[in-house]
Amino acid sequence: MKFTEYISTHHVFKTSELLASCDSPSSAEEQLRIAVKTGKAERIRQGLYASMAGRYEGTLPDSLEVITGIDPEAAVCYHAALDVLGVAHDVSFQREFRTGKLKTAFEYRGIRYVPYPPEANMRTRKVRTDAVGRINVTTKEQTLCDCLARPDRAGGIEESIRAVSSFAYIDCDVVLEMARSLDKTDVSRIGWVLSQKASDWRVPEKVLDELRSLLGKGPYRFGRIKAGSEGWSPEWRLIFPEPIEEVESWITRR
Repeated sequence: MKFTEYISTHHVFKTSELLASCDSPSSAEEQLRIAVKTGKAERIRQGLYASMAGRYEGTLPDSLEVITGIDPEAAVCYHAALDVLGVAHDVSFQREFRTGKLKTAFEYRGIRYVPYPPEANMRTRKVRTDAVGRINVTTKEQTLCDCLARPDRAGGIEESIRAVSSFAYIDCDVVLEMARSLDKTDVSRIGWVLSQKASDWRVPEKVLDELRSLLGKGPYRFGRIKAGSEGWSPEWRLIFPEPIEEVESWITRR
């Protein structure tokens, strides 16, 4: 394949893939340097480029194209998953994803890309997107558990609660299965959200009962100590950074 043909048909590409596909790797490498200088290609990070030639002229790559360019099997997670799944409330300039092919975060065109290592038993599914077609994304249940466990990776406490409670439906049995292996603080947070959404999600009382049985003496926190201790849920032994009435207003009702 010729260099010009390659960059006309690949919006985001690795240098290694370019060289392996072109008839003359040495020539392609030189042409890539020229393309960068002339604005027909742009360096995203070491070994990863975006084409600005042909049909891509004047078109910046979507963040999902960047992620799949790094690893086609990467799984979008945390706030980026909320966005792909259609429940994010706030705009984020950070994209989180799980991959074994990148360890350090980087920034490109005002967006920070943050990789996390894959986890055993991580639940994902393929979601169709306009940008890249089908891409791996953590499931609704996995995303809910992830974001409540690490709201700092999901836009903060308020955004996490607003977003995960926006899901039209959650498989509570799957959430319960996952919760059995989680930290008690995470169980407390998950239990509180499920109890708040019990009517909308038709959460069986037996699920809530088992979640309560997984708790210790507590108390547990929804956020760090420095965030404050203004609210309290005795049922879940959970301390909130804001008054309980305020936190409950963050729940998206149907």
